[in-house]
Amino acid sequence: MTSDAEARVSSILGSVWGRRLQLLATHGSFVAGDTFPGFSDLDMVAVVGDGLDVPTATRCAEALDIDLSPASYLQVTWVDAAAIEPRLVPGSFRLLVGDEPPEALVHTAVSLRLAGASWLSDLPALLRSDAGDWAASVGRRSRQLRLLVTRTKPSVRAWLTTMGEPPVATYAAAWGPLMNAARRHDMGLADEIQTLVDGLRAEERDDLSIGAVALHLLGRIAAHV
Repeated sequence: MTSDAEARVSSILGSVWGRRLQLLATHGSFVAGDTFPGFSDLDMVAVVGDGLDVPTATRCAEALDIDLSPASYLQVTWVDAAAIEPRLVPGSFRLLVGDEPPEALVHTAVSLRLAGASWLSDLPALLRSDAGDWAASVGRRSRQLRLLVTRTKPSVRAWLTTMGEPPVATYAAAWGPLMNAARRHDMGLADEIQTLVDGLRAEERDDLSIGAVALHLLGRIAAHV
């Protein structure tokens, strides 16, 4: 079911872009049903004609100064209609504008495996950079924590596909099924995922502790690479 925030964003982008907005879809935690209120992003993919230009970007920024509750931020992946690449996973997106996504926009098992392998290849370098930033994150810890958390789910999904889990189902899964799948391969890693999720769901979040868990979890996955 479309949320109020999704409806507001869809209406605004439709009015700003007009016919150039060929498709708008929500994906991520809002569709999977495992959002963390006040922390999770509202993730969208927008296919636009003629690409993103500065005047339209400026109008979007002005028009999107709205309340996104329960999301904290809006993340839009802008896709030029003339250069479409896989962005959506079957069964894990909700169309707000458009009747059917172009075939080239939707991942397959093969493209997900390739994307996961590329992500895991880059993960050790990302982790070294993130660890350094986290060590000196005074004054911006909440922003750094958000970055760390956004690394964890794609890392878990990519690792699980290397362990033989089905790519499409894995990349569409919420945290609960991902933890169950992880238990089939590494109980310690699954326990860390549970600790991370519990920390994010806590009424009073301890950013420092959650960040430490996220870093350690990413380190365990990187060690599997």
